[in-house]
Amino acid sequence: MRLSGILEDGILATVPDRLSPGGEGTVLVATFVEDYKGRWPPGRLICTSLIERLALPYVFTLNSVYELIGQLEETRLTFEAYRTLRQRGVSHAQLLGLYRAGFFQSFDGG
Repeated sequence: MRLSGILEDGILATVPDRLSPGGEGTVLVATFVEDYKGRWPPGRLICTSLIERLALPYVFTLNSVYELIGQLEETRLTFEAYRTLRQRGVSHAQLLGLYRAGFFQSFDGG
């Protein structure tokens, strides 16, 4: 296993995905501590591609393996929030704005 990087304090998010069983997939939104592929600077908040396997502290996507340190929370993302995270990336302030705008929903619907 070759690590792609280390991520910190993640949000494991269920997202709409028409190709996944049940129409949903899972991504990780977290902050880079170190990116071994050299794509992002430390402190950058990213949204992974769909998770293929989760074996904490390791997160496996199609082309990357991340080690997750720190806390992990779970939520659901609306399609709009997911699209924003995937297309643009977001800062911590923008992520907080998405929460306040109601783009994130808890698993119990609250």
